[in-house]
Amino acid sequence: MGEIRKKVWFGLLDADMNYRYFEHLASRYYHLDLYSKVFLAFMASGAVGGWIIWQDPAAYPYGVLTWKILSSASAVLSVVMPIINVAKKLEAASRLKGEWNDVVREYDVLWLRVEGISQQKAIEEVARIGHMESELAAVEAILPTNDRKLTRRCQNEVKQARGLQ
Repeated sequence: MGEIRKKVWFGLLDADMNYRYFEHLASRYYHLDLYSKVFLAFMASGAVGGWIIWQDPAAYPYGVLTWKILSSASAVLSVVMPIINVAKKLEAASRLKGEWNDVVREYDVLWLRVEGISQQKAIEEVARIGHMESELAAVEAILPTNDRKLTRRCQNEVKQARGLQ
């Protein structure tokens, strides 16, 4: 039974790390989406006002230059945002966060029960949870999963939360 118990434990740690990874990724995409929309709204409303105010480059040399740069940046951002599709990535990261949380809870329950159930039942439970995990791979494919700095951060959070540090 020691081998299956080890499998459950490492599955739990891995699932917890994935949950935290996608929680941070969802937060990152949320803020990127929010700030880009606020910037575009600000620039759209400020473009007309700036057009009137900043027409005299002799009177406002830095204002005209700043207005042109920000207007150009907002034009580029409005073209790039649909290509990057932050909203879709935010939705995927949020979904993964929730589904990995479900996997963590399943492993937590199995971890508490693994000593009191048969080895065959434990193997079946690990296989069932593994199936849940494999279904997440298609959603994960549209998101970056190679952020090593974020991965290390999440691993450290798991170690601290599970009393391993």
